[in-house]
Amino acid sequence: MARMSGNIGRVMLLAATAGASCRDLAQAPNPPPIVVESAFRTFLLDHEFNVDYGAGFARPTVLFEGPSSISVVYGDFDQGTVKYAGCASSCGDTTSWHLGVVDSSGYDPTTVLTTTGLHTIYSRAVNTTLKLEYTYCPGGCMVSRHWSRVPIDTASYPVSAALASDPSGGLHAVYGDFLGYRVRYAECPGDCLSPGSWGTIDLVQIRTPLATITGEKNAAIAVDAAGATHVAYSLPVEGLLRYAVCTTACTNSGSWISTDIDFAATIGTVAMTLDSAGAVNVVYIAGPSLDGRWSLRLARCSSGCDHATAWNKSTVSTDAAYQRQQDVAITAGPAGTLHLAFLLAPDSASFYESRDIAYATCRTACADSTHWQRLLLGLSRAQAVAVAVDPGGRPSLSAVSWGSFWFSARK
Repeated sequence: MARMSGNIGRVMLLAATAGASCRDLAQAPNPPPIVVESAFRTFLLDHEFNVDYGAGFARPTVLFEGPSSISVVYGDFDQGTVKYAGCASSCGDTTSWHLGVVDSSGYDPTTVLTTTGLHTIYSRAVNTTLKLEYTYCPGGCMVSRHWSRVPIDTASYPVSAALASDPSGGLHAVYGDFLGYRVRYAECPGDCLSPGSWGTIDLVQIRTPLATITGEKNAAIAVDAAGATHVAYSLPVEGLLRYAVCTTACTNSGSWISTDIDFAATIGTVAMTLDSAGAVNVVYIAGPSLDGRWSLRLARCSSGCDHATAWNKSTVSTDAAYQRQQDVAITAGPAGTLHLAFLLAPDSASFYESRDIAYATCRTACADSTHWQRLLLGLSRAQAVAVAVDPGGRPSLSAVSWGSFWFSARK
């Protein structure tokens, strides 16, 4: 399938303020990361030969369906498709993996796993625009016909979609409307292949689009054990990180309480996870500081998160080569251990040529940046990442390195 013309597939980059702000203090340079390529076994899953505008692949999600069964859903930007890669066992052997196409007309998927199967939302190309689509697979997901789909929102041009499931199997999504300058929320309590099961509302009207290019992740969502829905999103031009929470009747805009939890000259990519204690952990890119450096920050809250003072914030990493669209992913393992995947480049490096995949983990007191341990995977020209942990707490990552799609499993 040839690259689609117009606005489909790549939203035009808009002018945005990125100058330094007196609100940001200069960050101390990072200590040298530990380069331990042998700590992970990394191998190629997919390759795009016609990469002409950047990453051939985008928005991967890694999901463990059991101790040895792994699914990865990702987008192929150049082909305009949503793809699947799966492995039932012996996943360190490339011959154990099977690839398939979820939808031959879609971009920027995000996926969750429930007891009934895989659930994905993505931007689907319809005529000359994009619409938010839901697709579901109960099993055998490398076969396209095993995926069933239904539109969620046909009145928006979706960007930065994120998806979460609740303890009852209901689905919750947050996303931006590029043309309407809105942050929107959608939920489905069940029977999600029925269009009438999805409810959508505007969370907030904003001054500029939530995201300005395909693949940006400027919104995140999670649902806790009590069913409360937590949302975080960035307002890049305003330089704000905003958090919102809803405990019931979340398709009523009056049920949401929001607060701004951090600010910088610009805030970009956002990711979120809940740890085993129920604390909300948000990681995000912020900067530049007065010395031109960008930072990867962590904001953590255990309770009362609708109050800005309840959030503890720290800097996990700084890098002069960051941009606000720099990708980051976070997940929580057993006993509250946090796992991060992000991009890192030396100060003298070209942003596009020398970015490596960095992995970091923290077991306790993660608001203290000295408690994080980091290593590099040794992949250059990295552009997108995902991280997950198996039931035993061992991390795996997927990474886009220009036109190559890699999978890395901790040995």
